[in-house]
Amino acid sequence: MKNMRLYRMGGGELILGTWDGEKRMASIQERINSDEKARNVLDSAQFIHYRYDQGKSTQDHFAKWDVDDELRELCEGLVDATGDDTYRRILGTDSTLEDF
Repeated sequence: MKNMRLYRMGGGELILGTWDGEKRMASIQERINSDEKARNVLDSAQFIHYRYDQGKSTQDHFAKWDVDDELRELCEGLVDATGDDTYRRILGTDSTLEDF
């Protein structure tokens, strides 16, 4: 995550970019609507998280976007960094052996 610049330092503390800021979502939405190439993997993860949290469909976006190893690894890293298991659930990887 460090190499992808998904966080910044402020006052000696790690500040992780989050999905839930209105300005952040507006910025992501603008990139998604204007140019798919402008969207990065963090945009994808945070946008899907936002839609999932709002109870909106995410499948149409998964159909258009590749869910690749980079997105999976980022979501796992975000779970570890934030403790927010939603990043695991949005990719459908929240199942445990007990679920089966």
